Amino acid sequence: MMEPIRNGRLYPSVWVIVLLLIAVGMGCRKAPRESAIEQYGGIKIVFQRDCQWLEDNGRKEMASALARFDKIDAVYAHNDPQAHGAFVAARAEGRGREKTIKFIGIDALPHEGITYVKRGILTATYYYPTGGKEAIDIGMKILRGEEVPKWITLGTRLFTGENVHKGGLAILAKGPKRLELEPDPPKPSKKLAEGKKVLIGMSQCNLAEPWRVQMNDDIGEQAKKYPQIKMLWKDAQNDERVQQSQVREFLTQGIDLLIVSPKETVPLTAPVKEVYHAGIPVIVLDREIQGESFTCFIGGDNVLIGREAGKYLASILNGKGKVVELQGLMTSEPGVDRHEGFIEGLKEYAQEHKATEEGSGT
Repeated sequence: MMEPIRNGRLYPSVWVIVLLLIAVGMGCRKAPRESAIEQYGGIKIVFQRDCQWLEDNGRKEMASALARFDKIDAVYAHNDPQAHGAFVAARAEGRGREKTIKFIGIDALPHEGITYVKRGILTATYYYPTGGKEAIDIGMKILRGEEVPKWITLGTRLFTGENVHKGGLAILAKGPKRLELEPDPPKPSKKLAEGKKVLIGMSQCNLAEPWRVQMNDDIGEQAKKYPQIKMLWKDAQNDERVQQSQVREFLTQGIDLLIVSPKETVPLTAPVKEVYHAGIPVIVLDREIQGESFTCFIGGDNVLIGREAGKYLASILNGKGKVVELQGLMTSEPGVDRHEGFIEGLKEYAQEHKATEEGSGT
């Protein structure tokens, strides 16, 4: 019989056998099954992508999900443009799945989410307040020397086909996210006291997003109600370095108050801190900065919105289905909060219905 090994080497015939065994072993492996990224009760999140708040990204990623999964029951998008992009992708597929998939978004702007719900494109949308009107009113209180809360959380509204014509369903905020923060000591503006105009700088991170256009419009409209206000606008065009420079540039332009809606939390913390420690009041809108170097934060409760969306989605699917999550920018606070809140909502629904089933003996 031929020795399989001689001088540390395998004969060619032995190599053939080894390779055949490997090939047979590979052929016996089972094809990988589709598995959920996350699962809560009967709800499976089968596809997640960061779409950076953009409709076109939502459309492209949804097209990938549709190509991969024969069954998709619902889409949870972190904003309405992404939800609309998902609907467009489903319609373009040509299989009629846009009629069976539930699409849920966030923002509820009149010309976007609200209209999409009225037209039956979206199943539901949650109102995300811009805080623009509140920023101007709070800003004037600060400049008049009135004490204001360090943190203001705004509520939301759920709009569905059943209630959209009635103004939606109001959902109150649970309170400030950071309860430990104390209000800043009042510092009235000398210019305002002397009857002079005050200059308010508004640093917007990206006017390519319709929701942020609405924020600027809300600020501008409310500012018109105060003849003492002169506005100075800057748009960073979705570039954090540009926004850093623009915030610092405001220091040289003699602003009396800064309103800033950061692109991202960490990169904008330092320049905002510089403005604040220069003695200029700062109102932060929508996205947080690190630390306490601001006068007032105003924003919606993204965790609350995500949680409500999770419970609502689970309820309309009767606790069972495959879900696509089209995320916003996941390096931003709203993106993270809308995801984490959504997971909390799915968990709550699963736990509540598990307890109900156990209680009824089913």
